[in-house]
Amino acid sequence: MPLNQSQKDYIIENYPKMKTKDVAEYLAITTKEVGIFAQNQKLKKLTTALYRPNSLSQEQIDLIFEHYEYGNFDWLSKVLGKSKHAITEWARKRGLARKVNVRRNGTMEPLINGSLESFYWLGFIAADGYIYKNGHLMVSQSEKDKSNSYRLAKFLETDVYVHTPSSWFENSSDAYRVNISDKKIGKQIREMFNIQDDSPKTYTGISLDFIKNQEQAISFLCGFIDGDGSLTKHGSYNIQCHKSWFETFVNLCELIPFESNCRVRYEKSKKDSFAVLSFKKKESEQIRQFALSNKLPVSERKF
Repeated sequence: MPLNQSQKDYIIENYPKMKTKDVAEYLAITTKEVGIFAQNQKLKKLTTALYRPNSLSQEQIDLIFEHYEYGNFDWLSKVLGKSKHAITEWARKRGLARKVNVRRNGTMEPLINGSLESFYWLGFIAADGYIYKNGHLMVSQSEKDKSNSYRLAKFLETDVYVHTPSSWFENSSDAYRVNISDKKIGKQIREMFNIQDDSPKTYTGISLDFIKNQEQAISFLCGFIDGDGSLTKHGSYNIQCHKSWFETFVNLCELIPFESNCRVRYEKSKKDSFAVLSFKKKESEQIRQFALSNKLPVSERKF
């Protein structure tokens, strides 16, 4: 039976980036039929390009190692511009395996319980965490900051997963990760932050409408600082984010009751513009004292 136009279009679109048997199974035809049509159309597989030397930039490699095991595969494929099959084969040869179906203990409910600690961790996640569309939360920390992961794991009643990169990836050290999933609460937090649909992370500024008072705002700020830098004890402190964070930083400053409010400004580099949230020494000390007096789980190294 000849192929219909819909089947032909599907083969043309997907044959280069999918296994032939997967294309055939989807269309309910034989692999021979797929192969003959592909040959007549002079279609070629594109996945081999992924295996050539220097086919991936260091940034793309870092994304695979960061997100392959637990991340959203659709998003990863989109940002890399590579098919899922090609990424899977590349990762498999380097000892990576998908673990999204691994059952994990714990709960994400403490993140929305309204406590000051919950706002601290929401700030930390906004600065340095990932929440995927499927409700999966991942926070990954280096050896020097692994205490952050252990404190978050305790708060969420879960465990820390120590990820050791494959030996070929020489410049990478162990990552200490908290991985936990809850589709309902994960979606709720994404909506609170107003995270874009195709993103697992707050690459652009977020909504702060969920913050209702000054204490919540400072707690959120403490978490953001812990995730994105540290307070200096002898001078000013700056947080630098994408320029889309400007409005978020302005709104955050309005919620913070310091005598001399924090300041927000734009900075430009040769390639891009940045939103910068800055504090002077006095404000830094006020933030530190708030964190300590309210027993927020800030790291000693950064506070």
